[in-house]
Amino acid sequence: MKKILFVINSLSSFGGCERVATMLANKFQKNGVSVKFVLATNENQIAYEVDSSISVEAGKGGGLSLMCRVIKSSIDWEPDLILVHSMGKLGLLMSVLPKSLVSKMYVLEHCAFAALPKWMRLSKKILYRRLAGIVCLTNKDKEDYAGLSSRVNVIPNASPFQRGLPRCDLERKRILSIGRLEFEKGFDMLLESWEIASSCLEDWELHIVGAGSQKNMLLNIIGSKNLQRVFIGDPTPNVSELYRNASIYVMSSRHEGLPMVLIEAQSFGMPIVSFDCPNGPSEIIENNIDGYLVKCFDIQGLSDAIVALAQSLELRFEFSNNAINSSLRYDEDV
Repeated sequence: MKKILFVINSLSSFGGCERVATMLANKFQKNGVSVKFVLATNENQIAYEVDSSISVEAGKGGGLSLMCRVIKSSIDWEPDLILVHSMGKLGLLMSVLPKSLVSKMYVLEHCAFAALPKWMRLSKKILYRRLAGIVCLTNKDKEDYAGLSSRVNVIPNASPFQRGLPRCDLERKRILSIGRLEFEKGFDMLLESWEIASSCLEDWELHIVGAGSQKNMLLNIIGSKNLQRVFIGDPTPNVSELYRNASIYVMSSRHEGLPMVLIEAQSFGMPIVSFDCPNGPSEIIENNIDGYLVKCFDIQGLSDAIVALAQSLELRFEFSNNAINSSLRYDEDV
C-alpha cells in the first residue's frame, strides 16, 4: 500500500485549507492509499470529518519541534510521498529538511505567490528548487512558480458538495459571506460597501460567518456607523444550510489562493459578487455570466454589483443556472 504523509498547521478550524486536506486524505484512504497527518498544533478537536483509519499526530508547536516530528514519522512510517499543505511559511520550513525527505516532498500552496511578503517570495525562489514538486491552485500561480521546481502542477480544489444539490433560495433577501475574520479577507471593505448598498436594499440582510482577531473591530464598525441588518455569526460545520438560505454570495478578500467558498457557493447555484483579487476569483467566476468580478478595493463597484443582483430576481436566476454549470468543473471525480 502506498503511503502519503500530510503535513499541515492545524485541522481545528473551518477553513478552506483544512477542508481540502481532509477531503484529499479521505479520498486517498478510500482508494487504497494510506494517509497520516502530522500537525503543528496540539488540538483536541478536528473541524471536518477524517476517516477513522487515518492517523492524526498533533504536536506542541511548529518550528524545530514540527521538523523533528516529521523526520521521526518519515523514519518510522516510511511514506512514499510527503504532501505539505502550506499557507506560506510551512512550505519554507519543510523545504529545509534533509534531502532524503525533500526529494519526495510536494508543497500544495493554498496562498497566492504574489500576495506573499517579499522575503518569503525570495526565500521560496531559493529553497523550492529542492522540492520534488509544487502543486498550485491557479494557472497564475503556476506562472509565478515556474522555474522553481522541475514539476509545477495546477490542481484546483474540488467542491465538497456533489452535483444535484438543492439550489439556494434565490428569493430570500439575504447576502452571505464566509471566512476568517482577518485582514486579508477584507470584511472591513464589505461593511463599507454594505453601508452604501443597504440604503437601496431596505429588506435585505448581510450575514457574515466566521471567527478571528478582527471580530471586535468589525463589530465596532457596525456600531459606529449604525449599520442596519448586518449580522456576524460563528463558524458552523453545517455550512450547506448557510448557502441554501441565502441568494447572493459576496467575497471582499484582498488576496486568496483558490477560494473554496466560491466553489462551494457555485455548487448551490449562488450568484457571486467578488473582488478580482489575486488569485482565484477570475478562474472561478465568469464575469456577467455566473457572477460579477469587481476591481479589487473598489468599494463603490462592489456595492453597485450587490445592488444590481439584489434588485433583479431574473438576473439571479440566470446567474444561478450558469453557476451550477460552472460548478461541475470542480466535481470531486473531475
